[in-house]
Formats: sequence, structure tokens, C-alpha cells
Amino acid sequence: IVEPSAVYFGQKDAEQCRVITDLVKDLNFNTKMVVCETVREPDGLAMSSRNVHLTPEERSSAGIIRRVLVETESLVAAGVSAPELASQAVERLLAASLVPAVDSAGTADRETGSRLSEDDH
Repeated sequence: IVEPSAVYFGQKDAEQCRVITDLVKDLNFNTKMVVCETVREPDGLAMSSRNVHLTPEERSSAGIIRRVLVETESLVAAGVSAPELASQAVERLLAASLVPAVDSAGTADRETGSRLSEDDH
């Protein structure tokens, strides 16, 4: 078994970063967890080994998803209700036929992954 001094994960994989950070802490690994900024292509899509397999149409759709997320993030920073914005973002993606039918959408705490209520915002 090897014990690296540091592990590096891209910020775009937020949930994966949280799980690995907890694992390193819970198992008392003497390993530094480094979350790196996401490197993006000129069109804004994250550089990823998975994204090279996208068709031009899928790549265009992925760019729209990114724009909706960036716009939503800036509105949250401006003080707009996050749950309301999450619902609006899903509606925009559904209208553009970029996501299948959605039963529910919400916001989650970045550190714990727990769903946030209106009172948490």
C-alpha cells in the first residue's frame, strides 16, 4: 500500500472531493487533499477525458448548462433565493430539452451535501 503525501482533485467534481476529503480524515491518512481549480476549454466546458467523447450537439448543450449554472451562481451571490433559482434553472434546462423530466431540484450545502431549506439561505 502506498501513502501519497498529497492527492489532487478538480473542483468540478465537488461531491467526489467532499467524499475523498472525509475519507482521508476519517481513516487518518497522512495525506494532504488539494482541490484544484477547474481548467476550462475556450467554450467554457471543463477539460475532461469524458468530454472528448461528446458530439458537437452534446458539447453545445453542455455549454448551455454551464451558462445556466454560472448565471444562477451570480444571482445567489447577489442575494436571490437559492431554492427559487434552482427551480428556475431546472425550468430553463427542461425548456431547452437539455435534461429529462425532473421530479425535484434543490440546493445542497457544499461541505456536507445536505439539502438546504429556505431558512438556510
